[in-house]
Amino acid sequence: MARDERILFSAKTFADCSREEHLEEVKGKGGVFKVTYNLQRRFGSARVFNTPLAEANIIGGRFGLATRGLKPVPEIQFFDYIWPAYHQLRNEVTTLRWRSKTRSKCPMVIRVAIGGSSRRRDLS
Repeated sequence: MARDERILFSAKTFADCSREEHLEEVKGKGGVFKVTYNLQRRFGSARVFNTPLAEANIIGGRFGLATRGLKPVPEIQFFDYIWPAYHQLRNEVTTLRWRSKTRSKCPMVIRVAIGGSSRRRDLS
């Protein structure tokens, strides 16, 4: 992020605080796994921000930002939640280059937690 000002992070709980004027009063979360902890303080609310609880919006909106030259890094909190965004993933994000005869691109990294479990399994 320090090398490329076009990179921005967005997800349900990425930012430390939704309202920047309260940033000093709030400890902050930094996402479910604390990957983005303090990034908002370092790079500002225009580059690290929270999104609504709407996976289709998260991917669809970031698709639009990517087509305009930004490099968004959206996160779907857990893989189980990805299905509402599947239309944008399958029909928009992955086909843009083909549909535009390589004139358009969508430089986007989508973060999704997959695997792992707190449930103990008996494999015997």
